[in-house]
Amino acid sequence: MYSEHQRRPAPRNRAASPFSCFRALALASAGVAYAAGCTETTPAELYIESPVINLGVIDPGVHDFAVAVENRGGRALAIGNIASSCTCMSVQAPPLLSPGSKSDIQVKVKVSPGVGSASLSITLSGAETRIVHLEWQGKSPPRLVSPEIEIAQRTGEGASQEVEVSYAGGDGSDLRFLGALGLPDDVTVELVADDPFAIRPTPGLGVGKNPPPPVVGKAVLRLKSSATRAHVSSTTCTLKVRLRGVEYELPLLVGVKVHDGIQARPEKLFFSGRGWDRLKNVDRRAIVSTSGVRIDQLGVSRKPSFLEVSLASVGSPPVATLTARVTAAPPTGLSQDAIILKDRRGAELLIPVLVSYEP
Repeated sequence: MYSEHQRRPAPRNRAASPFSCFRALALASAGVAYAAGCTETTPAELYIESPVINLGVIDPGVHDFAVAVENRGGRALAIGNIASSCTCMSVQAPPLLSPGSKSDIQVKVKVSPGVGSASLSITLSGAETRIVHLEWQGKSPPRLVSPEIEIAQRTGEGASQEVEVSYAGGDGSDLRFLGALGLPDDVTVELVADDPFAIRPTPGLGVGKNPPPPVVGKAVLRLKSSATRAHVSSTTCTLKVRLRGVEYELPLLVGVKVHDGIQARPEKLFFSGRGWDRLKNVDRRAIVSTSGVRIDQLGVSRKPSFLEVSLASVGSPPVATLTARVTAAPPTGLSQDAIILKDRRGAELLIPVLVSYEP
């Protein structure tokens, strides 16, 4: 044994046994496995910036667009199927998105003039479904809402009618009226508003991250007639406009009916005879010209009590036959009275009636 003043020699280094090395490796592996078990992998997550995407104002035709998608999860994302609500659209998508990756869904759209929209139904792994709505506005050339108008007036009074120009694409500020060719005599065209049209906008869908401005609207032109002679005419003219830097010619059929009111030939009705028996049931007729007013819009506003008065249409242009028949004895042997006709515009015609007979 060693005395207390003697130092004990240091132990000799021993080589590690195979068993001890295995035990240390097993303990280390268990620790790594335990640490890994404490960390959970997040599920796949499809991210799309907006469920509603505005493609904007575009020309008619086939266009390609890309819808950006991202997998923000920790597992791979499988896209099972993408269905479109519109036959105007075809879709191609990546089948698998790795964790944290970005890609595009390729969309091909056949655009027609006017406002359009479609929905994409994206089916993911696990039967989850996401909906993306796309909208767009296809440009269309200007067109006349009605291809013909009719201006009816009395001579010297003037009249007007409005025609609307419909279009899609643009905000209307670049729509200009350039002039008209082949207008009837005494007919002019003017803008309802000074700069540049009376725009009556119809908003687009107006949803999504960046909704487009109203691009569907109507512009109003007013045609005025100041004809001084009675006539009926029909003329095809051309209205010239410019939209988005392109000039267009719009054909318009313009009908003009100018009348002097109501006219009758003869201007007076005269009944005469030797006795009352010879006047009873006697007819007198006059041809009444309405110069553009339909005969069913012409009426008798006043007549003598001893006359029966009727109107019947005769051919075209609108004229009528007025028939006056004596059905009762006039107050005296010499009586003067009048028949008054009136049309829908308020124009009146007085036809004097004179009855003379010997009692």
